[in-house]
Amino acid sequence: MLTLFLAVLLSLGVDAACPFSGAHQAGANSIAKPPADHPIRRDGLAAFTKAASQVDWAQVKADIVALLDSSQEIWPADELGFKNKKASYIGLFVRLAWHCSGSYRESDGRGGCEGGRQRFEPELSWDDNVNLIHAHQLLLPIKAKHGLGLSWGDLYILAGTTAIDHAGGPVLGFCAGRYDDENGGSSVALGANFPWPQVPDWQAELYPCLDKEGNPTPSGNCSDVSGLGASTIGLIYVNPEGKEVYPGGTNDPKPEQSVPDIRDTFARMSMNDTETVALIGGGHTFGKAHGACKGSAGDAPIKNPVDPYNGTCGTGPSKGKAPHNVFSSGLEVQWTSEPFQWDNEYWQNLVNYTWERHIGPGGHFQMRIKPGTPGADDPVKSKLGMFLTDVALTKDPVYWDLVKHWSSPQGFHVFSDMFSHSWYKLTARDRGPYRRCMEATGAFPLPAPQDWQMELPPPNHVSVNVTKALAKLISDAIDAGEANSPQLLRMAFQCASTFRDTDHRGGCNGARILNQPQSSFDLNKELVPAVKKVLDTLHERFDVVSYADLIVLAGTVAATKMTKAPFLFCPGRSDVHDGPESYASQRDRVNRLPPAIHDKQKILAAAPSQLTFDYVKDAARIMGITNAQLTALYG
Repeated sequence: MLTLFLAVLLSLGVDAACPFSGAHQAGANSIAKPPADHPIRRDGLAAFTKAASQVDWAQVKADIVALLDSSQEIWPADELGFKNKKASYIGLFVRLAWHCSGSYRESDGRGGCEGGRQRFEPELSWDDNVNLIHAHQLLLPIKAKHGLGLSWGDLYILAGTTAIDHAGGPVLGFCAGRYDDENGGSSVALGANFPWPQVPDWQAELYPCLDKEGNPTPSGNCSDVSGLGASTIGLIYVNPEGKEVYPGGTNDPKPEQSVPDIRDTFARMSMNDTETVALIGGGHTFGKAHGACKGSAGDAPIKNPVDPYNGTCGTGPSKGKAPHNVFSSGLEVQWTSEPFQWDNEYWQNLVNYTWERHIGPGGHFQMRIKPGTPGADDPVKSKLGMFLTDVALTKDPVYWDLVKHWSSPQGFHVFSDMFSHSWYKLTARDRGPYRRCMEATGAFPLPAPQDWQMELPPPNHVSVNVTKALAKLISDAIDAGEANSPQLLRMAFQCASTFRDTDHRGGCNGARILNQPQSSFDLNKELVPAVKKVLDTLHERFDVVSYADLIVLAGTVAATKMTKAPFLFCPGRSDVHDGPESYASQRDRVNRLPPAIHDKQKILAAAPSQLTFDYVKDAARIMGITNAQLTALYG
């Protein structure tokens, strides 16, 4: 069992050319699905990959376009626009893709639209996903038409991206190839709204809502210390009504109070200030929020799976439906006068008008143009509104500079360019390395690798003879006392254990353990210099072999000598040399922070308890290691 565990661990982070390295190809980790190298999952992935390569992506896009402006009886489209009024699902599908992607959190790589889990509980019944089940139903005929190769995850993102394009918005491209999960288990740690089989209170136990000091706090104040991706469980980022709006809170929100939470929660998605503002404003250029009356959306699917979200606003056949009776967030807000058209009116409205808080028709806090100020009596502008979190962008100097610039004619192109890049990052960030993206030919291009994808240099070809010669040199160095087997094994483990099956990042490919900040982690700072002396000697003789391959090969040879058992080895890794200002050094959590299994507070230095062991098991889930392999490791 130990042999199997080490073979799997040391193969993580390499290309799928190796038969035991399916981790790069698999979907996000789930508690209820087989591991990445299991024959059932591997065969299912192979069938999907083949089918996806045969999808007529141009036709999929055309089918989405046809649906966008064709209102359906099952869920009528919004009818919006003061000059060019029409019915369209543009806003709905942008929200669908945004909320599917926006669950991603950098802390452990969970969330995002990989896996298409928004169609399952718990995400299906989250407060922020009210009525999105109707978007799933609208897209069902397209999914059925194109079959296995069109995953739900790809369809959600393609629908949102196509909606932006259809409205004249900027699109950088599309990364296809998401592999659907068979249930919503991988979303339980993001925040469950019911007991999940075998792991009740998983989120509450391992990722409780905590403030900055680590103290329990009501949902709505969850800080990054909690490990959660949003300040409010069940929302994508922050409460649009503002700060402290929950039972027991102050319930007296002010826009400026939301600024720290906006910056913090978007940072948890690995977004900087510019990307944050672009995504908020770009998203709110489309569609509207719904709170038509002081009613409700009706029962969520978890309570009423037969007839969910039947809405209480209005009467008769149109009860709970567009164009006038929808209740989703409870905030009735239309941000721009032409919500199915790409422009910079959102920014102009923030700059040109004075906004005040009031109670909207849905009974929730929102913003309107202050009576008695310019625009308040305008027949169009007076009907527009903002969230408190929108007006918060005018209360921070960095955000405010962006708002002003993007409201100007000369700033519109800059805004459009930033939104296209930020949207692509939002929707593809959880997919991991660039090589996992498939081009949807005929729909949208596949962009060049982005800095956040941290594409590795192509590896050198290493022959079997060179590998055998190196293995012999390593073995001889161990026998001669020039290399220490436990150190070599630990180095390989430390290097490989940064891999996360949740978002397919980390691992020994790239050999970032030799660079800052990984080389200075507590468990690495003495180990790395000692082992690198051995590696340098080998690399001088065989410079065609990467340090990443040397690290894993040395660990594999050491494991073979220590256990007297044969081990598998797969070459093909390459090296990177990240400088102090690189994305990996500055902004990528996988490379900035030690992996979960090395968490001293929760695992390494914690007192023995069920909670400690649960953290260990969760770290293994993040890495994509089974409980049996975990037992072998610790046994």
